[in-house]
Amino acid sequence: MAQFGEVSLKVKRAILLDDKFTVAQIADLTGLKYESVETVIRRLLKEGILIKAEKAIPFQPKKGRPRQYYIFASEETKQKLKKEVEAFLLEEALVHPKREVPKNPHFVHANSLIQAAEKGERELTDELIKEIHINLKLAREYEEMITPNPEIAFAYIDFLQARLKYLKEEYEEGEKFLKSAKEVFKKYNMTKEEKEIEEFYRASILNPVLYEIEKTVEKRKYEQVLFKIEKVSSFAEELINPSEQKHLAKFFNIVKNLSHSAQTLKARNEKLEAQNRWLQSQNFLLSIEQQIAGEANQILRQETQISSFAITSAFVLGIFVGAKRAFTFGDKSSLIMPSEKIFK
Repeated sequence: MAQFGEVSLKVKRAILLDDKFTVAQIADLTGLKYESVETVIRRLLKEGILIKAEKAIPFQPKKGRPRQYYIFASEETKQKLKKEVEAFLLEEALVHPKREVPKNPHFVHANSLIQAAEKGERELTDELIKEIHINLKLAREYEEMITPNPEIAFAYIDFLQARLKYLKEEYEEGEKFLKSAKEVFKKYNMTKEEKEIEEFYRASILNPVLYEIEKTVEKRKYEQVLFKIEKVSSFAEELINPSEQKHLAKFFNIVKNLSHSAQTLKARNEKLEAQNRWLQSQNFLLSIEQQIAGEANQILRQETQISSFAITSAFVLGIFVGAKRAFTFGDKSSLIMPSEKIFK
């Protein structure tokens, strides 16, 4: 069976995708250096698998290397190369795939864009999301074409997909990608990558809730903390280490107890406020009664003053009338004071 080097395998898989190609096109597709691709193409020409296309090229670049197209010598040579590549890939698939982060340009670019969005350096616009989606799709197609066993490469891409889903707040879909990636890393005993997924999952759940709790506490709405905590009280067990579950459960119970106490205090405070409002209403009614009583007393004082004035006026008038009769008719009894007549 033929043995392929990494560069040779990438070039041969790439040229099988089309019937006609240039060295530059294969270099762009594989991410390899132009000289490396050219070396493989020359070897295939020498072996009689490829030949130069005889068709004239309508446009030649003014600078750089001339554009030369290559084609397979025949359909038989193409099928022969295809069978050799497939047989080699099948054999390679039986062994463990490479345990490294994909280095293809599409993966690298998508990762950089997602990191920028996570750090707040780039706004998550529709255009940015579209650009990330395109690069993730191309990264997956690239690994499927180039890597003999792309299972681990796909797991890294799934992790990027999950991070994008969480940025878009599509948590359910994001969790599916996380679980898929974690299962692959666990299968190949890649504990570092497993831990990264667990840390990302916890952070993606805890950070927003902790932010909400912080804002709730700043507003002194302590009783609402309980409802915030309930959002994170049901972690997926397979994504949390058993030792950490105990600590998280203890933390949640402490916060829940504090929130419950706050709810109790709030209920007591509301009861006291209700009693205070009732007392205020009673004070208001009492002030009205006092005002009415004061106005009544004032009216009584005014009536008393009027009565006194009337009695005095009648007394003076009686004296005046009696004096007038005495001088007119010589009736001295008319000079008797009205009070004397009353008590005589």
